[in-house]
Amino acid sequence: MWSPPPNRSAGPSCTPTTPGCSPRHRWSRCAPGYGTRCPRSTRTPPTGAGPRPARPMPTGGSAPSRRRSRRPGGGATAGSHAWSSRSARPAAARVSSPRACRASPGWSVALGTGRLRWLDDVGSPFPATAASPAPTVGSASAATTAGERRRIVLARQVVAGMRGALPKAVVHVVGSRRVGCALPGADLDVVVAAPGTVDASAVRTRIAVALPAAAGLRPVVGARVPGLRFSVEDLTVDVAVVATGDVPPVEAVTRRAEVGGSGVIALSAVSDADALRAAVGADRTRFVRLARQVKAWAYARGLDSAPFGGLPGLAWTVLAARTVLAARDAEHTDSRPLLGRFFADWAAWDWRQPVALDPTAIDLAAPEAVTDDEPAVRILTPSAPVRSCSGQVDIGGRDLLTRELYAGWEIVEGTGPDADPWPALLAAPPLHRRHAAWAVLTVRAVPTEAYEVTSGRVRGRLRALLGVLDRAGVSDVHAWPRPFETGPGLTRFAIGLGPAPPDGARLAALARPWLVQLPGASVDRRDGGDLPTLR
Repeated sequence: MWSPPPNRSAGPSCTPTTPGCSPRHRWSRCAPGYGTRCPRSTRTPPTGAGPRPARPMPTGGSAPSRRRSRRPGGGATAGSHAWSSRSARPAAARVSSPRACRASPGWSVALGTGRLRWLDDVGSPFPATAASPAPTVGSASAATTAGERRRIVLARQVVAGMRGALPKAVVHVVGSRRVGCALPGADLDVVVAAPGTVDASAVRTRIAVALPAAAGLRPVVGARVPGLRFSVEDLTVDVAVVATGDVPPVEAVTRRAEVGGSGVIALSAVSDADALRAAVGADRTRFVRLARQVKAWAYARGLDSAPFGGLPGLAWTVLAARTVLAARDAEHTDSRPLLGRFFADWAAWDWRQPVALDPTAIDLAAPEAVTDDEPAVRILTPSAPVRSCSGQVDIGGRDLLTRELYAGWEIVEGTGPDADPWPALLAAPPLHRRHAAWAVLTVRAVPTEAYEVTSGRVRGRLRALLGVLDRAGVSDVHAWPRPFETGPGLTRFAIGLGPAPPDGARLAALARPWLVQLPGASVDRRDGGDLPTLR
């Protein structure tokens, strides 16, 4: 499978504002001839970018060639390549935009699989698939549906009940519900700042008495700070309890450095949300709309779960806020919709550079090569202690992220003014074309503990399994963040193993050490067609 090299962002060769340079053309740095100069740009490639590494030939056709084999009607044969055909095609037929690409005949190489396919007059490199049942997006009133209004009322009742049960503590709502960009069905995240020391069992008992409707109240396994999880009807609640010691709970957020330990991180969830709201200011309505759209798209594409190697909600909101702030500065020169600008900016981003809400607050010197000790994607938290909130994304995850952003960019730019891009944006990704086999992670109940504890432990250690596969050379791994099969005491997750997966014996050997401390968990290999469409 041919795929772009790690440094495949548009970088200095092309930018989203290069006149006349389309998304497909900007990707030409990753095509044969990578490192050459963009003919529409006056800037040169970065020093030390190096040649594109050799890749196996795509299946189903011969290797991409710079020579344009002609056929009657101005088409091409299987040996041609869509990105290298400019010199042979008439000027009127040259691709200069995604929309023109859809209307121009030629061959295309599908991102992620290397499959060569012919694009006819109505063809598209994005096959039509059924839309994923992702959360509602679009208008700013998406969160005002009847079900979500009920959940908002439930959330207020839960917070009020917790404040009554813990009168000496301060209860903070954090996460997307504090920022205001929660999607319908989002969890309620709460941080409790309690004075002195914390007795987790006593807090649990108080909450159980105050909220008799709380179901499945249990401690969170593996959390940095003591935590609880429960649900009230269809609202899931996650609670982190921070002992503030001698610091008054009402001052714990501003004086969190004095609290110390892991409580600093938990309390910074309050200041992170407040920093986002303050940064967007008067553009809050535009920001909330864009953040909801972006998070719904990430949900549909399986990029929204940190335990599964994706980006957490905070990272997506930082990216959305940066787009809104950049659009504010360029409102007189750039008339693109915010969603199109979001995809254009971040598909072309060089992920070796850190992303911060305030880019002037960090050193953006020439980035160094990514090493094992440096995260492949560095999206920084908006408030102190400033740290990366994307450290769970490895190099393969970064490559997947860029491919998906680029595909979203082409969809938005290629959609006509009277057409709706959302059916394509929320379509399920072509996972069966990307992965020749799957690692199926099964979690079964064990008699010695509650099933929620067993499954929570496995989910919390899934990133370690992804790291094992990455170090073993298994490329293009993608852990789908939602189970494809559930039942009483049973959950199954699918992990895509890319186009060249290990065989069953090799996979078993890789997973065996990881499974030792995880009772109830097993990993089995299945061929690509054995699983249903993942959504």
